[in-house]
Amino acid sequence: MECLYHWFPVLSTHLVISASCPKLSFKIQYRFRNHFALYLTMECYICLILTLQNLINAGTFGENLTVHKASVAVSVGQSILLQTSFTLSHETLDYEFQWETGDYVIAKYTAYNSSFTPQGIPTWTNGRTIIYPKYKERVEIYPLNGSLLLKNVKLNDTGIYIFCVVNVEKNIRLWVHENSKTLGKCSKD
Repeated sequence: MECLYHWFPVLSTHLVISASCPKLSFKIQYRFRNHFALYLTMECYICLILTLQNLINAGTFGENLTVHKASVAVSVGQSILLQTSFTLSHETLDYEFQWETGDYVIAKYTAYNSSFTPQGIPTWTNGRTIIYPKYKERVEIYPLNGSLLLKNVKLNDTGIYIFCVVNVEKNIRLWVHENSKTLGKCSKD
């Protein structure tokens, strides 16, 4: 099955992306400073995911996200930093990012009147953090790089954590294991 997609600018602040494959067609309207709208008929999820991943990897949207470790492990009860960073290529004072796992949003940060280096790295921001009930008192979010500190991890925290900035996403796989036990000292014969 082959999917075809193309994109083209509409005005200076819009980008329209269209794709089609035998069982799927969709159109994304991307507006700078706003989230994108996705219009699709769903029969071919894999095609959609692969097509969007190709567009993201190609840098179509202009944002650059970095996940510093794609997979991390931690023992129950400990804390883990899911370390990320990002740059924004278009001029904006406002941006938004969020962390989610599965169908659940963990935390969201909305920045207002931010400043950036010429390379698009945030240097200062004023904003609002929302931490959703399931993770209250267990997470901290770092507005300048997007990293998430997950405290007192539980076994059911194992999963894929998705980091989204504006509308580009990357993910980190987190493995939580029960505390390890020392089995004894090794001695040389």
